[in-house]
Amino acid sequence: MIEVQTAIDELMKAMMSGGTNAVADIVKGGMISGWEKTTELWKQIFSKNEEAKLLADRAVRAPDDLSAQDELRKLLLEVLEQHPELHQGINISADHGSVATKEISGSTITINN
Repeated sequence: MIEVQTAIDELMKAMMSGGTNAVADIVKGGMISGWEKTTELWKQIFSKNEEAKLLADRAVRAPDDLSAQDELRKLLLEVLEQHPELHQGINISADHGSVATKEISGSTITINN
């Protein structure tokens, strides 16, 4: 299991890289390219907390609004602490300053760089 703060960092990177329609795309069942596992985590977060959709949408529509990102980070911390099962089964491997997430499911390991 990854640390909550690392999960939040990865969630924020994925969401901010998804563009202004990222939230709508995720809600419709779409994926953020290159962030498949993280997108699945966003879907689960949205199902647990309606406010997460609103704050995420605000953050991606105004990427220079740091207060929107801070509010979203605080909400993510709250949701992930209340629902630790959301980020179980995800590990982080670091190599020369880069981070890769890997999903562990049975004997299968999926790595996303």
